Amino acid sequence: MDSDLIYTENGEGYQVYMKKLTAMLCMFALLFMAACSSKYEQYIDSGMSALKEDQYKDAAAHFKKAEKEKSTDEVKKYIQAAQTMQQSVQALDEGKKEEAVSHAEKITKSHESSKAMDILKPKAQDLINKVKKWDLQVKDMSAKLEKARILADEKKYEEAEAILKELSGTTSASEQVQEIAQESTELWQQIEREKGSAGTTEPNQSTEIPAPPKPASGQKLTPKQGEDLIRAYMKIPANSSIIVEQQQDNEKGHYVFHVYEKVSDPNTPHNATMGYYAVNPETGEVYNDLMP
Repeated sequence: MDSDLIYTENGEGYQVYMKKLTAMLCMFALLFMAACSSKYEQYIDSGMSALKEDQYKDAAAHFKKAEKEKSTDEVKKYIQAAQTMQQSVQALDEGKKEEAVSHAEKITKSHESSKAMDILKPKAQDLINKVKKWDLQVKDMSAKLEKARILADEKKYEEAEAILKELSGTTSASEQVQEIAQESTELWQQIEREKGSAGTTEPNQSTEIPAPPKPASGQKLTPKQGEDLIRAYMKIPANSSIIVEQQQDNEKGHYVFHVYEKVSDPNTPHNATMGYYAVNPETGEVYNDLMP
């Protein structure tokens, strides 16, 4: 730009220059604001996508990035909502059901209307419903397990085992449900041992599979001998419907066997697991492979 356009007697050139400069600054300001707004919206969109995928920690991180671009009441609420839902899920994972429901209810009872809440409210309600379902399931399973214990004490093994098969085959993310299922499996194993000791099989039949001899020095048991050791260890009668099935060897190189029984439930047929046991092929030692 020529200097004579700036310094004229009547100041017209200077005024033209200032107008152009102001227009350029406004244009730069608008471009800068547009860029910031674009990043803000991108982070918000990423956060919403994370909420939909149940990635609440990631969602909060995206919203915090958006806040750095432009601090708004909207994004502050998004951050708080994502963090609250994350706290609820984390509490549930840690077995703190009451705390999980408390956090979830902050979402469901909120009167706020926003994109984030539209996504989170159904998820929070699902979490609350899940906890309620688990509580009912635990109550029902506990009552059935107690009934099975009474039947076992009365030597009514078949009735007790029918209940225990159902309970031990129950799968759930609830730790309490898993514990009851494990207790049921252990009681079932105890009953099988008592039945074997009492000789409840048909006359002239061996009550147990005889254990193979311990391996000689430098030799190893075969997988079939390992299976027989498991059956002897658990006192499984020869005519039992309990299945001992070999799995992949564990990290020690020991044979691993899945011990279970098939449950012919017309609605939900499943395998009732009694445990996973390992055999050291060099020593013949049998141990619970799931125990540390």
